[in-house]
Amino acid sequence: MNMNEKYFKRKKSATLRTLGISKILKLVIIAILVIVVIASAVGIYLITTPTAPTTPTTTPVTPVVQKKTIRVLFAFPVQTDPGLAIDWASLRAVNNIYDSLIQLGSTGEPDPRLSIAEKWEVTPDGLTWTFHLKKDVTFHSGRTLTAKDVVFSLERLLKMGLGPAFVFAPFVESFKAIDDYTVQIKLKKTYGPFIYSLTLLYILDSEEVKKNIKPTGEYGDLGDYGKEWLRAHDAGSGPYKIKEHVFGEKLILERFEKYWGEVNPRAPDEVVLIPPPEPAAQVSLFLTGEIDITYGLPIETIIENMKRDGVGASKLLYGQQFLFVLNTQKPPLDDVHFRRALAYAFDYDKAVGAYVPGYAWKSIGPVANYLPGAPKDLPTYEKDLSKAREEIKKSKYYGKLSEYPIELWWCAEDPYQEKIVLIFVTSMKELDPEIRIDVVKKPWSAMAEATAKIESTPHIMILLSTPIFPETGNVLHLKFHSEYAGKSLIHISWLLNPEMDRLIDDALTTVDEATRFSKYKEIVKRLNDIVPEIPAFDFAYTVLYWKHYINWPAGEGKPPYGVQYNYNFRFMEVYPEKKAELFK
Repeated sequence: MNMNEKYFKRKKSATLRTLGISKILKLVIIAILVIVVIASAVGIYLITTPTAPTTPTTTPVTPVVQKKTIRVLFAFPVQTDPGLAIDWASLRAVNNIYDSLIQLGSTGEPDPRLSIAEKWEVTPDGLTWTFHLKKDVTFHSGRTLTAKDVVFSLERLLKMGLGPAFVFAPFVESFKAIDDYTVQIKLKKTYGPFIYSLTLLYILDSEEVKKNIKPTGEYGDLGDYGKEWLRAHDAGSGPYKIKEHVFGEKLILERFEKYWGEVNPRAPDEVVLIPPPEPAAQVSLFLTGEIDITYGLPIETIIENMKRDGVGASKLLYGQQFLFVLNTQKPPLDDVHFRRALAYAFDYDKAVGAYVPGYAWKSIGPVANYLPGAPKDLPTYEKDLSKAREEIKKSKYYGKLSEYPIELWWCAEDPYQEKIVLIFVTSMKELDPEIRIDVVKKPWSAMAEATAKIESTPHIMILLSTPIFPETGNVLHLKFHSEYAGKSLIHISWLLNPEMDRLIDDALTTVDEATRFSKYKEIVKRLNDIVPEIPAFDFAYTVLYWKHYINWPAGEGKPPYGVQYNYNFRFMEVYPEKKAELFK
């Protein structure tokens, strides 16, 4: 204790001793009165004086905006280079990252509002096309898209000769930039579906690609043409850009905030694409909300789980058909009467009923009946054993059917195919017990490799036919024209029919759409007669998704019908708050 503390302690003690109790009470009463007077004065002031704004004593809480992320199971590997993308998964991914010269709209027709080309003209002879580009399209790099990028993208595609190049190579003669926002393309010969084919011409940022070219490569001064860099990066202008791509393992896309076109305000901010595990693990991950959209589940699993509250089953329409493709060059299928007998013997109603109820329907022929140009009113095959037996008796193999075993391959990656295959086998045994069908389960890679030659292509192969772009001529050309036999992984009937080639060529070179579509109808009618394929049914591809918090227009079967448009993430709506509520 210092000297000052001792002094104040003695002073306080002396004061208390000198004051009497009465004096102390008087002091307390006076103090209380003073407090009352002051409080009254303050009260009067508060009543008569306007209240001044108060300063918050704590920082206001900013509402947390939930990131809209969806996790989607997808077929891998995914090619995100538009010059390489040709399979369904790659085309769907590319369509979110890049803009194509022409996009299809909600009617299934070319839509200038969604396309890089805002308008176009074609000369009367159908050979010269002029495209006028939008002027407000920004690449992910920040550059503005111009005509030189369109020219670069088409030139790169044709020089590489990969991916969708085969669609353009037979028809494109030359192309050039007229000015910064005008492109001219000249054709070698007229091509009626040309405007539809341009949905596959995705535009790359030419400067970004050139900046990232690997010097050594198969393209001379252009090295590898940017192929290696584009494996993990993008040079697009689409609504999404690549955040991360580990080839074969995952692809993460994020919203491009400066996108020029329409994007639903509720579209996902981030999309995580990953390969699917086996079905049981898929369902477990799905039901706990760890994935939002499944892939490739067995039909029984889909039917069982689509009944759950909040679960949707997609109706993805992109021209798919379940086909029994017949190798028309291999005995006994080289006989048209034998092929017709199989077509009349098959139980179509039972096959439709074996798929997800309401998601499959009878085919009108070897092209999905909702594609532009597909005929709607042709007679179709029905199960008719009387007609089937009449046809088989006309076959040169009748009476010795057991000498010609038929090998049928189905795809190991699609387990639901087996049920349809068994319906086919049972139908043929009902036609004639002497018919021998050997069923073989094969991985798709082995099936695709075998189709390069007539000899290695089996008698019958299951094909889930998918158009490269949504127009009937494209389907007919790839599946039945001799020039694609053994090349397209789709033409595996080995039809090799000069008359059919002539009819297809004539239709494809017809510019007038109504006339071209009438020619398609005649071709489909003739194909039905000679039976290079037996279409079991048209169908919607079905995956499970959480409709409780995802609104998915294409998932509900709405057009456009091209394979690339099914996973158009910018038109989805995602509600993370509903998901949080569902899985709390």
